[in-house]
Amino acid sequence: MTFPPQPSNDPEQNPPGEARAGAESSPGGPGGPTTPGWDVFGLSWGGPNAAWEARSPRARLGGKARSPLLLFSVIAPIVLIALVATLVGVGARTESAEEAFGGGTGEELGSEAGGADGPEGSCLNIVDPSIEAGVQRPATCGSRDSDYEVVRSTSSPPLECPSDAYSRLVREGSGYCLIPDVRKGDCMRIGAPTEFRTKVRCVDAEADLRITKVASGVDEMLCPVGTTWYMSYPEPGETLCAERISAI
Repeated sequence: MTFPPQPSNDPEQNPPGEARAGAESSPGGPGGPTTPGWDVFGLSWGGPNAAWEARSPRARLGGKARSPLLLFSVIAPIVLIALVATLVGVGARTESAEEAFGGGTGEELGSEAGGADGPEGSCLNIVDPSIEAGVQRPATCGSRDSDYEVVRSTSSPPLECPSDAYSRLVREGSGYCLIPDVRKGDCMRIGAPTEFRTKVRCVDAEADLRITKVASGVDEMLCPVGTTWYMSYPEPGETLCAERISAI
């Protein structure tokens, strides 16, 4: 609800030509340019950091005095409506934050997954490669059990990984960008589109790729001749080179 600006007869309170400070907006809209002397049911607003102060009981509308009881009966519903609107807005923002983390491209674990409590530089073991299951646990980086390294994390949306090459983990409102924790000679299984790529023993039947080089830099030309698969990661600035060891 808005009310038109009213002139004031108090020259000290409303110096000629001085406008009340406020947020810029379109003229006439809430928060737009205004003039001094706004009056709402006998109360005036003295500025963005000032408190409401009582004025003359003679109202601007109708020329009749407003009793305190009537004033309360008019203002109370307005305050209640504003409070409800604020609570609804908070709920909407919370839902939007979850959706922002849940969207996008790349592999992703659901928000019910556990284990990714560490910041950048920590590593994970994917216990169940199914994205839907989302079972993983902390692991020592560089170890046989470690499948992924966390290279970027955020506690507020949106989760922005440097490129679509990164896998993503979403857990309890936090988001993580992941890269395979591999070195030369390691083997990986590709699996189904609904699964994470994970490290396996090279003698396993499910082994699909063997890492031939972990190059420093983001360029496929850094990979040796015969490379059949590569992936570049701007963070930490490396390219994974691999050769196929089975039909994928």
